[in-house]
Amino acid sequence: MSHRRYACRMMEYRGYRATVAFDDDAGLFHGEVAGTRDVITFEGESAPDLEREFAASVDSYLAFCEGTYIPKCPRPLTGQSAP
Repeated sequence: MSHRRYACRMMEYRGYRATVAFDDDAGLFHGEVAGTRDVITFEGESAPDLEREFAASVDSYLAFCEGTYIPKCPRPLTGQSAP
């Protein structure tokens, strides 16, 4: 059986955006937060699972940033220059 992934949509939470794809071989949705210097991924079996895991991943990332080496969490990269 071939490994197929289908791009589904973009999601947004707390200013962070993620791309989502469905992997029909695994039967899972996979997501990756875009526009960050770090890799933030999540997965779920259904749309509600995916939304919950996306929010949990972003919240976990922000908590990690605030609790460790980064004094202020980086905002998502937008591609726009700062004023």
